[in-house]
Amino acid sequence: MPRRPKGKRVTDESGVVGVASKNPNGLGSVYYEPPTPRVDGTLIGGRWRATYVDAAGKRQRVTAPTRALVEQRRDDAHKLVEAGPALTSRFTRDTTVAELASWWLETVARHQVKLSTLDSYRKFVGYMSDEIGTMRVIDVGPETLTV
Repeated sequence: MPRRPKGKRVTDESGVVGVASKNPNGLGSVYYEPPTPRVDGTLIGGRWRATYVDAAGKRQRVTAPTRALVEQRRDDAHKLVEAGPALTSRFTRDTTVAELASWWLETVARHQVKLSTLDSYRKFVGYMSDEIGTMRVIDVGPETLTV
């Protein structure tokens, strides 16, 4: 008689349900690449690989001979990305909502909508800036916008 398949959902003692063998979102993948043959017949040894997203938003890979070492290298790369400033952004952590909205109006919306729609957008940005314009963008969350 075949064995019953084991489910992916795992419940711990406190009742929290998780998924077995799944990294949290944004953490990247860890996988093993088996040995592959070269054209001349020799084998390239198998390696563990891990992926992560760099500051520019591109997926990068790190390799190591063991799973533990590749996870450590991936975690080190994550720390460097989090510690450094965003390389491709003209904004910083201190950018306010008003600054971002003004930039968006003049560089993005201006080229995509009619003049009358752009005027409406400017009016709504003015209303928004009166309320939350001085807040930093990173401090604005769903609870700020629904209140």
